[in-house]
Amino acid sequence: MRLLALKPGHDGSVVYVANGRLEFSYESEKDSGTRYAPLDVAGMLEALRHVAEVPDALVVSGWAAGSVVSGRPIGGGYLGLQEPSVTKIELLGRRTWLATSSHERSHLMSAYAMSPFPQRQPCYALIWEGHIGAFYEIDRALTLRRIKQIMVGPGIRYAFAYGLADPSFFLGRGHVRLGDAGKQMALAAYAQAVNPSAEETAILDTLCSKLSEPPQFLKSDFRDFAIYNSGVASEQSKRLARLVTDRIFDIFHRQIKPLVHERRPLLIAGDVA
Repeated sequence: MRLLALKPGHDGSVVYVANGRLEFSYESEKDSGTRYAPLDVAGMLEALRHVAEVPDALVVSGWAAGSVVSGRPIGGGYLGLQEPSVTKIELLGRRTWLATSSHERSHLMSAYAMSPFPQRQPCYALIWEGHIGAFYEIDRALTLRRIKQIMVGPGIRYAFAYGLADPSFFLGRGHVRLGDAGKQMALAAYAQAVNPSAEETAILDTLCSKLSEPPQFLKSDFRDFAIYNSGVASEQSKRLARLVTDRIFDIFHRQIKPLVHERRPLLIAGDVA
């Protein structure tokens, strides 16, 4: 079985697996490519040079056009746990299979397949990324069930806290920069566990409000707080990085704890997780 798998959207990649062996993985941003780059024509042509014949199946994970998960579906779309769509297609004069899986489902199954646990081991799973913050279970039949949606947009909330202190951040309502979540993680290491001040509590309460809705923050709404444009190396920025990390973790922990009824491995997937 020869599989050519493609990941659309940012951090795009194409992978070739032949008879259970990984033959290559081309990622657009590697080898001095543009950071977060989608899979482009040049990358796809480079991959096809190393595929001797039409593969037995093309496998495409999901994405959505535009900046919201509700945009036009690409491949299997962004959200959803439905079984993959498998159809016969014509490719370069040969019949082959096309299988698509949603971005959400791909997160879960990738984490499950690459885990050290035996196949068909029941597991719990957590996805925490830019848009998805949810708790799941995977049973012996590999059926996926979303137990609870914990927080919409955890990564957006997390990254926005970094932008509050950065004078160079000025995106419009609801937007964040892709690189800020990782910088926030590093910044959180510079502060010890701290108790929030009244002002910091107000910021945290705002960042973690309306958990079932996509975040729609605008930086100028926070102009009266000391964190505003204080600089990413400021004491306020370091404190908020630690505080927002702890607050989001606490929300997930408190909501998930009563949902766990048996001892299982926990899989953790997603960019921010």
